[in-house]
Amino acid sequence: MEKSNQWLQKNKILPYLFFFLFNLIISNCYPADPNFKIKPLKNTSYSGFISRDFFQVVVEVRSPDKELTIGQERNYCKEKSLIERDKKTIPLLVKEASMETPNEKRFRYDEKYKKESSGLNTFVHEDPGWRESNENYLEDSLNFSLSRGEFAWFLDSMFIYREDYSEAGKCKFIYRNIQENLYEKVAKT
Repeated sequence: MEKSNQWLQKNKILPYLFFFLFNLIISNCYPADPNFKIKPLKNTSYSGFISRDFFQVVVEVRSPDKELTIGQERNYCKEKSLIERDKKTIPLLVKEASMETPNEKRFRYDEKYKKESSGLNTFVHEDPGWRESNENYLEDSLNFSLSRGEFAWFLDSMFIYREDYSEAGKCKFIYRNIQENLYEKVAKT
């Protein structure tokens, strides 16, 4: 009888013990950082995808050596930064877009090739190993202007977030692109 009473007393204490432990655990939990979404926006040094919806490129351009007015110097820096932005952005985008599996890449390339050659009397490669054997050749022949054309929608939607003329001889620009599902759109390109 004593054993059963001890067991009942333990069982009566058990729910209170669980309730106490649960409250102890919850009292030590803190809500997520409210600045979590703001912190990536304050990052001004990283180039690339910061999140799936947020891309930025940091560009530094040398100021012109000749004497120009402040307005002319800033316009010169903006023009040069656009060229540098494209040169830095396109390799990052091509890298992200090419992170598909080899089968997905081959399928996309073959479909694109068949669409382009439809109606023409051209040879369509049916050999599944053809893509892998010539992959290095195709990657080496990747033309900057063709890539610029493929990602024109992306580059045209970028905006200047910050211009910094504080360092002598340098202009620093931060370009950003913030869109919903941006990473997925780049992967589909």
